[in-house]
Amino acid sequence: MNKSSDESNVALYTGKGRGKKTKVICSGCKKPGHELENCWIAHPEKKKEFQDRKKAKKDSKDSKDSNSNSKDEGLSLYLGAFMSSIKNEWLVDTGATQHISNDLKLFSFFQESNNLPKIMTAKGVIKPTGSRSVPLKLKNTKGKSVFITLVNVHYTLGLPTNLFLGTVIQRSNAYICGKTDTLRIKQDNHEIAALKVIGESLFLDQDQDQNLDSLLPWATIASIKLSMKL
Repeated sequence: MNKSSDESNVALYTGKGRGKKTKVICSGCKKPGHELENCWIAHPEKKKEFQDRKKAKKDSKDSKDSNSNSKDEGLSLYLGAFMSSIKNEWLVDTGATQHISNDLKLFSFFQESNNLPKIMTAKGVIKPTGSRSVPLKLKNTKGKSVFITLVNVHYTLGLPTNLFLGTVIQRSNAYICGKTDTLRIKQDNHEIAALKVIGESLFLDQDQDQNLDSLLPWATIASIKLSMKL
């Protein structure tokens, strides 16, 4: 059977040569890109169906973008609140090479220095501006106060939290007990101080009841007496 000229114009034209795609021409409107069954002129309802699907897809994407933005905003708020909450804490950092404090008021004695080596941290390289000792009043698991003095603490402004040199624990014949979240003496298992978990990290459990003015002389004297300089 011979095809009419119209039918010949309608058919699928396949380009010659490798890689060329089949060209579709509608037998109704004679326009390329679709077949008669999907022609919007021949079937106006198809256009509405397409527009509805397109709108539903866009609404779904907008909803996902909105949820994603809300999650990002929520995460930013959470991180901001978390970073603010640990600013005055002492993170037990086993990767640190030095005790580091971000608060000059904590130092019982302070000596400025421009010769201190730079320190690599998670936030990049920092340059300490001085060092000396920092007395701390901690708590044990019985709620009693424990006084220690951190020696050779470097000071740098802008650190998100204070860093307690984790390796000093080993050098001081002590260890961290994961079962009780405490710092203990290896020899007799005596508890030095309690630790607390914030997020997924360990921090020294400080006694917040005492203000700094009353803490300084007590901490210095007690730490010398107990030989608990870390």
